[in-house]
Amino acid sequence: MKINEINPHIKVDNSARTNRAASDQDFKSILTNRLHNMTTAVNQGEDVSPIAPEQAASSLRLESLALGEITINTLDAYQMALGRTDIKTAALEPFISSLEDNNQTLIDLQKQLPKDDHLAILLEQIAAVSYMETVKYRRGDY
Repeated sequence: MKINEINPHIKVDNSARTNRAASDQDFKSILTNRLHNMTTAVNQGEDVSPIAPEQAASSLRLESLALGEITINTLDAYQMALGRTDIKTAALEPFISSLEDNNQTLIDLQKQLPKDDHLAILLEQIAAVSYMETVKYRRGDY
């Protein structure tokens, strides 16, 4: 069912939808062109401009955010598995292994960020919760 009007007194402007699709296509073609040009330059042995420090910093931040999100999702899945009585303790091992692997990487990424950075503080908190859950599992609390 497609709803065109929610309230008969309010009209929906559908022209913005068509303009957006055209601009998305333009962006896609620009991106494809740009990637093709960079690939051609690399294959021909031309110098490619190095990554600027701010781009490296944003790359580090994106990687940190992605790993933080993965770790939080793993903690969430681990919590749900703990709540289920039909799951044996040994079935929790993949969660713990993943948390242990992610934890060390989180700490490494956190050390590369400035101390007063909010992302660094968030990564430290995620790593602390992750570490405590792995310690409780290894200690036999579950």
